[in-house]
Order: sequence, then structure tokens, then C-alpha cells
Amino acid sequence: MLLDIQFDPSSMASIARLLSFDVMLEEEMAPSMEEAGQIVTEAAQANTWTAFQNPIGKLAGSIEPVMVSPMEVGISVGVPYGFRREHGFVGMTDSLGRVGTDPAEPYAGPALDANADKVMELMDLAIERTWISARTSQ
Repeated sequence: MLLDIQFDPSSMASIARLLSFDVMLEEEMAPSMEEAGQIVTEAAQANTWTAFQNPIGKLAGSIEPVMVSPMEVGISVGVPYGFRREHGFVGMTDSLGRVGTDPAEPYAGPALDANADKVMELMDLAIERTWISARTSQ
């Protein structure tokens, strides 16, 4: 898993203190997290075409969102060199003893950075919908 989007544990602990809020939140959050994963995935795919020196599309085609839970979505890269493209491999040695010379060509981190506001907005809206639902059901 290259990226992981989720609430931090202290926020979840605060939210969980509210009676059944966590169950209600999961119902609202799952579609938001799914949409957030799709937004970041599409941005990462687009970034490969501008970040890489010689893009051929294989890495871009292997990037996909993976729902880990209703509260968490991951971005998976299905080629073994995905991590090397993102973080570089200069001066490191692989399992066959080859010394890498590949500089970093970040594509996933910048996709998340560029869309962090959209992801946070989706999460905020899900919380707001849950809060409204919780108040009206009392």
C-alpha cells in the first residue's frame, strides 16, 4: 500500500465516546472515503504522465483505490517499481546486487497533497451528515 487515508486514533477515540456515533459515521463515511480514494487515484495516474521522464502507462494503469474499511481507503500500486518511482532508488542495492541510479519521480504524494482539501471536505461533510442524523434521531 503506497498511501493510506484515515482518521487519526485520537480523533476516533473522541468520536467513539458518542453513543453509536461510530456506527452511524461508518454509514456516511464509506461513500466519502470511496470518493476520496477515486480522486487521489485519478490525480496520481495523471501525475505519472508529467512526473516521469519516459511514461508508458503501465504504472498509471496499476494504480487503484482499495477500501480497507468504511473509515479507510488505501491507494495501491500494482507494479513492483511503484515505490522506487515515488521515492527514488539512488545508491541502494536490490536483491540481485544491482546499484540503483533511479531518481525519485513523485506522483502519489503530490496527488494527495494537491487534493487534501477535497478529501478533508468529503470527510467533514460525512461527519456533518452523521451529526445531523444523530441529532434528529434522538
